[in-house]
Amino acid sequence: AENALHAALLAVAENGEGELQGAIEDALRSCWEDSGDAKVNAEMAEGVQLLDDQKVDEALQIFTGVLEKAPGFAEAWHKRSIAYFAQKNFKEAVEDCRKALE
Repeated sequence: AENALHAALLAVAENGEGELQGAIEDALRSCWEDSGDAKVNAEMAEGVQLLDDQKVDEALQIFTGVLEKAPGFAEAWHKRSIAYFAQKNFKEAVEDCRKALE
């Protein structure tokens, strides 16, 4: 599904179909945010909310816990990199970005 969404996104971006592009981006983001485990997804949502609320230390703890349970979950690495970046821990942020891309 993710590959099909990427292809559709490229096609609509070239044609300037903004509303459809937004819907495809949302669907693609949903694919990235689904770990395949409802409990992990709930913890991620909690971490994202904490990050949105500027509670970076707490969010970092949540994302680290998620990664202990689901080390292959790229979006958790991505979100934790954002938390590290917010703390100005740039080395850790870059390392987590690399893990997200593996």
